[in-house]
Amino acid sequence: MKKPKKIRFNPYAFARVAVMRSKLLTRHDYNKLLKMELAEITRFLAETEYRQEIEKQAIKYQGTELLEIALLKNISRTFVKLMKISDLGLRVLISKFLGHQDIKNLKTLFRAYAKGAEFAEIEQLLVDSGSLNLEEMQKAHESKEYERLLHRIPIDDIAQMKTILNEFIEDKDLFVAENKLDRLYYYDLLQYTNTLPSSSKVFKEFITTEIDILNIKNLIKFKKNDLPEEKIKELLIFSGRVLGKKKLELMSETSGLLPVLDLLEKTIYKGPIQEGRRRYDESGVLASFELELDYYMLKKARSLSTKFLLTPDGILTYLFSKETEIKNLLMIIKSKELDMDEKFIEGHILAG
Repeated sequence: MKKPKKIRFNPYAFARVAVMRSKLLTRHDYNKLLKMELAEITRFLAETEYRQEIEKQAIKYQGTELLEIALLKNISRTFVKLMKISDLGLRVLISKFLGHQDIKNLKTLFRAYAKGAEFAEIEQLLVDSGSLNLEEMQKAHESKEYERLLHRIPIDDIAQMKTILNEFIEDKDLFVAENKLDRLYYYDLLQYTNTLPSSSKVFKEFITTEIDILNIKNLIKFKKNDLPEEKIKELLIFSGRVLGKKKLELMSETSGLLPVLDLLEKTIYKGPIQEGRRRYDESGVLASFELELDYYMLKKARSLSTKFLLTPDGILTYLFSKETEIKNLLMIIKSKELDMDEKFIEGHILAG
């Protein structure tokens, strides 16, 4: 791990982010959007921070497609804007955090490769995070030379990324490749957080909590699908906040989903697990747990952003909240297209 650039107090960047945070949509906004038709949603969002993207994309697209593309273009612009207003040390911090977007892009490219899909079929799913741009990803996909992208991703272990890529090209096991990429991203991010000053301990707490949440989601999914315990151990990340190696191995070795839920209810994640279990018992939908765990993370981000407004931690929790807003809007838009029940979607909106 290279010695990190010093993160300086940057009042301009912090003030700009405070303004950007104030423009995030509220629960009241979401309640209004849920009652609107698609055309009304488009007009509403065109009066917000999404105006620029909606007006530009409206020349070529309309309806659901217009909004989905505009939202992804907006978050790309947000990432690029943050990088521009930050000094070098802060840019490194932001790029490390946004590495998960690069990993998400890689996963999308991997899926397209496995299916033999053209770049045009996946372009709308890709996000320009500042490290990988659309032009680079298109060239890599069309030439099938994905290795050229790896050096652009802010993960130090290039050799391990190459190994994951080569294994995927050989066996096309998307499930394993995606989980290995997640593991690599979080291990690299944790190495980086260990080099930061103690004033950035909130960032590490947030990341290790996020690792716990990812492990819980995967454990629930793996146990529901009866994945062998050795396979589960290979795919978990043993660096979380409270779920260490011993606890995770015990849960991996436990037979069935319900005993694992019993063990999780004895941790600090008792609340979201119990509520997810209640929803799961009612609906039989495994995503009930994911919803509650995501809501837990959103509340944590909101809490930290309030306490550490003018710090790098405040910038990172804003990014998390912005990504959550995009997920909420995409879900609302999709629900309108599929004519889903308003009450059901309202229960799945993540907002403070």
